[in-house]
Amino acid sequence: MLQLLLAILLIKSTNGWRTRPGDPDTTPFFPHPLCHYSDPYELTCSHADLHIPGNFRTETLYFNTTSSRIYNDVNTLILDCPTSVNRTYCNTIGPGATALSHRYWLWDLTLIGFQAEGGGRAPIDVLLAEVPSLLTLNVHYSKIGTLDRHFLRRFTRLGRLDIRNNDISTIELEAFEPLVELVQLRMGGNALQTLDWSVLEPVAAKLRLLGVDAQNPPLQTLRRSGPLFSINITTLALNHSRLSSVPKEVVDTFDVRQYGDVIFDIGHNPVCPDKADCACCAMKDLANWFAKRNEWATSYRNPFGGQPWSLTVKATCGLTWNAGTRDAVKEFTLENPLLPSVYANCHH
Repeated sequence: MLQLLLAILLIKSTNGWRTRPGDPDTTPFFPHPLCHYSDPYELTCSHADLHIPGNFRTETLYFNTTSSRIYNDVNTLILDCPTSVNRTYCNTIGPGATALSHRYWLWDLTLIGFQAEGGGRAPIDVLLAEVPSLLTLNVHYSKIGTLDRHFLRRFTRLGRLDIRNNDISTIELEAFEPLVELVQLRMGGNALQTLDWSVLEPVAAKLRLLGVDAQNPPLQTLRRSGPLFSINITTLALNHSRLSSVPKEVVDTFDVRQYGDVIFDIGHNPVCPDKADCACCAMKDLANWFAKRNEWATSYRNPFGGQPWSLTVKATCGLTWNAGTRDAVKEFTLENPLLPSVYANCHH
């Protein structure tokens, strides 16, 4: 009876499965009075600073309690605040906080602007302890600092992880070990000055998109500390960094068998500062891989027909004035290939 009443209230007062923040007909049933349905199956709490558990009742998100029947079909949960876009830590996770939900059908979770009570590292793992069904996790503008295995230990089904615009400066080698189904990993806008490529080995089998662009301070060192492995990334963003090259130990992990169009973006890096045509030895290893990948793509019979899968490498070579354009990013494609012969006299 209660479930039917709530459904009638929603339809009557909101013209569908959407509600207004602070609607008196529905606020008693939400974890915070200003939470609302922003779309069918999407519950958004973004109009107030959240203090968990102070002014946010996580227990109302649990299945099969009197006050939670309205949430039975929520697939997407967004916890934000009005000022998070300004990089303010406006949401707090304090002592006594409990897990958000153990419901099987919470698939997409976004957490924005979180810190610990007193301003320390946000204990986000406490909130995530009982949502192993997540397929997508987004965490932005939050205090994380070090990304470790505990942060992600339960997410064996996670396919998309977006942790852009936090303060992550360190990633432990085992951080991504649980994420055996990961396809997309976006880490732009953090504070990584060094990236150990070996952290990607546990997710290399299925990872297709990797973004490590626009770190602040910029990414300066790319290395691989562990053994060789193969990774089949089709979209790689390392732009707006301070890399003078992509090291051979990293290039050696790039599989030539990318089943799809490929874009590698290392634009706005100080690569070949004196060569607007990128004809310096820092590009040798990429050129060799470029040629092998295109040879494979040309000889492989594309089951979808048409032209061979394209490959684009974007690199900044030469100073802007030397390149003769306002933008010094040069694009290498099938029509304008990176040729290994240009680098024949280079030695490691």
